[in-house]
Amino acid sequence: MKKRILLTMLLIIFAVSSFTLFLIVNYMNPYSSYTISMIAIITTSLLSATSFLTLFLYFFKKVYYRWEIFLGHIFSSLRQAFLLTAYVIWLVIFNRIWVISFETAALAFLILAFIELLVQNLMYKE
Repeated sequence: MKKRILLTMLLIIFAVSSFTLFLIVNYMNPYSSYTISMIAIITTSLLSATSFLTLFLYFFKKVYYRWEIFLGHIFSSLRQAFLLTAYVIWLVIFNRIWVISFETAALAFLILAFIELLVQNLMYKE
């Protein structure tokens, strides 16, 4: 798979999911079906934030590595963006169910950091 195709797919996913999130927030009635509306909002926000952060991290890594970037950097950016977005959604859910504190936020961060380290170790094992 080429880098340009993957980046174009991420840009299209970002545009479509952002537009879908806009439509869901503006036109869906959450009082008629609360569960379906929350699942739709969480899914579209996860997709749009993950694809945007993936593109942002990719360009940051491109500058950091002096324009020598490989396909593995895009996949690691995607994985890290997904974990960061999942962390933020966890914090929002924790706040919504009234269990947010510094300890729960730190534990959620540590869980995701250890998952990232585990996956990174499995991917780049020699």
